[in-house]
Amino acid sequence: MATVNDIYAFLNDLAPVRYQMDFDNAGFLVGDGSAAVEHVLLALDITDDVITEAAALHAQLIVSHHPLIFTPLRGGRSHRPQSACARAQRHRSRLYAYESGYC
Repeated sequence: MATVNDIYAFLNDLAPVRYQMDFDNAGFLVGDGSAAVEHVLLALDITDDVITEAAALHAQLIVSHHPLIFTPLRGGRSHRPQSACARAQRHRSRLYAYESGYC
């Protein structure tokens, strides 16, 4: 079974993260890279609805175009994007953003 890191390597071969813009935050954002992945949900943005859908589909990985986190998080209170990260963790969904200048 593939892992998050395997999927990252595959996507990075197609469109290397090194081509992202300086302000982008592409890459593995939340979770464990060694986690096994059977189901992946693709999305433009990581929203509460996307996290809910991923949980319903038992998706272990959400791959989005836009990153949920652009600047460092300063706490874990129930505000976005912190709450979205916490919800994804509770549902065991890993978050990976793939916004790259190469795409």
